[in-house]
Amino acid sequence: MDRKDFLITVGKGVFLACSGSCLLAACSTGDDGGSNVPDTNGGTGGNPVDVTVNLSDLATVGAQKTQNGVLFIRISEGETSSSFVATESLCPHQGGRLLFQGSANLIECQLHAARFEVDGGIIRGPQNSSGSVRALKIYTTTINGSSITARKA
Repeated sequence: MDRKDFLITVGKGVFLACSGSCLLAACSTGDDGGSNVPDTNGGTGGNPVDVTVNLSDLATVGAQKTQNGVLFIRISEGETSSSFVATESLCPHQGGRLLFQGSANLIECQLHAARFEVDGGIIRGPQNSSGSVRALKIYTTTINGSSITARKA
């Protein structure tokens, strides 16, 4: 085999190997152009997701419960949606766990101590860390019987 035939043969092999792996990767199961990639809301591809907890888990003012990426907080007495707040459970700065600090009536990141109002507004950005933070996402809540549901949209 001369040099030209050798290069053509090798070139075809490389081309087939590369194009085959690219086609297989593009056609892998579950690849639908990215619509199944979870977004920061916890939904999939922008589709709303409902997260529900029992009201008994939030029986007293200041009670909190995290469920499927939502932090539920009881902020006042009563059984109406306005008695509760539902927000993302992880800080938008670097994913630190968020906890409600009832005595100060604020939500605080356990990683860099960023602080937020219960309406999601920023009180203070991350401490001893570079970068900034955005306001927290607040989810719409509905009460149905003995449960509260947040809609992550």
